[in-house]
Amino acid sequence: MKCAFVVAVVAVTALISEPAIAYTAKGAVPCSEVMVEHYIEGHRDMNRSWLLGYFTARNLHEDADVGRGVDDELIYDRAYKYCAANLDKSWDDAAHSVYDNML
Repeated sequence: MKCAFVVAVVAVTALISEPAIAYTAKGAVPCSEVMVEHYIEGHRDMNRSWLLGYFTARNLHEDADVGRGVDDELIYDRAYKYCAANLDKSWDDAAHSVYDNML
């Protein structure tokens, strides 16, 4: 009887609760914010990792090898320079531009 009650409570709770969806869209970060984050080691590492993940995803999608053999730091520096020159753009725009220029 206790087991049936517990199952009923869990089922009702699951049915009335809404799913909590959380995600971070790192690419949507404005270039002006990337300029500040560049000097914070953890944030810089996160931006670099996101950028390299962008390259990986596009390479898989397009069956390409863009950036192969290029130092990670050089790819990051190119994206950073793009942002420095285009403060009204986003980190995603920088990634897209750098990738396309390396084709």
